[in-house]
Amino acid sequence: MRLRIKNYDNIHVLLAVKFLTGLYFYLPYMTLYFLDRGLNFIQINSVWGIVVLTMFLTEVPTGLFADRFGRRKAIQAAVFLQFVGEFLFLFITEYWVLVIDAVIAGLGFAFGSGALEALVYDQLSAEGRQDQMKKVMGRLNGATYRGFLSPSG
Repeated sequence: MRLRIKNYDNIHVLLAVKFLTGLYFYLPYMTLYFLDRGLNFIQINSVWGIVVLTMFLTEVPTGLFADRFGRRKAIQAAVFLQFVGEFLFLFITEYWVLVIDAVIAGLGFAFGSGALEALVYDQLSAEGRQDQMKKVMGRLNGATYRGFLSPSG
């Protein structure tokens, strides 16, 4: 039996997703972790460049996917890719695996970037509450920041 979430639950589900996908406990220690795994600073610091380049190259195709197959499926793909990336992160010992992980992360971010806002707007529009878009997006961004916990901050 497939669980069906009604449309009015989208925003609450997205709040939980944004919180859970923002849980990055390891970021303050990531550089030390990779140095311990034998990577150098150039390899470690190239990760965000690869993530951003992947996002740039896949933003339009992932948007087309969201338009064709649904925004909810695009968000599900984003969460799945993030999970795969985090799982792969545990096994990184070589630079080429880090590159693959960065591509997966960039693709996941691209899937989620526009689909999230469009899904929220569609729901608010259906309910006649378009004027609450900024408030809801603020709550979603706040959920991400609450999930972004750091022992140093």
